[in-house]
Amino acid sequence: MKERNELVSNAEKQLIKDFDLIQTPTFIMKSPSDVGRFYKKESIKMYPLGHFKTGWKPGELGIWASNYTAWNNFYNSKYDHLMLMEDDIQLSGNFNKMIYRYVDELPDDWDVFTVYIPRTGNVRYKSNYKDLMVGKENICKVYQSWSCLCYVVSRSGAEKLMREVRQRIKSPLDHYLFYHKGLNVYTLKMEKENICSLYETKSTVQESKRYDMTGYV
Repeated sequence: MKERNELVSNAEKQLIKDFDLIQTPTFIMKSPSDVGRFYKKESIKMYPLGHFKTGWKPGELGIWASNYTAWNNFYNSKYDHLMLMEDDIQLSGNFNKMIYRYVDELPDDWDVFTVYIPRTGNVRYKSNYKDLMVGKENICKVYQSWSCLCYVVSRSGAEKLMREVRQRIKSPLDHYLFYHKGLNVYTLKMEKENICSLYETKSTVQESKRYDMTGYV
């Protein structure tokens, strides 16, 4: 936890130079009862057994709750874009400058821009390269399968997401965003250098048990 707190503090010190920080809560969920306290009163709908019908880890639904709440708070704010990061992120020295450059390059129809390219899970880039290209120097359609380490949402994207989550959701957040046919999601080309990185630390989400969330979501 100390390492994650230090990472968050370092990121905030860098970001505050060029961006406004929107205060939005992080939901810590460790049990089905924690899940139920949030989901029973919200419009977001989750399939109780998840994608593989083996249930959900409470932490996965905590991530969903935190991001969903951030989208909602953003949509009701004065801002045009929302940037969300996980607490194990490390920013490069040129992050602030390059994120502006990349967002300016996005096609007009963009809903979500995922900034970080993980080293694995990029099969679609190799197998479907031509169809992913959109005539931009740095940007293409999304191809990775995991990691919401850092992503940006447009105002129209937030509106679309708030509407879409009223349907039954089966997948963890990253899989949902990167495979949703109704969302226009973009990322960096695979040969481009990351402007943020994942700090290698253990996550309680990875190690926790799955539960059938029937009656809780």
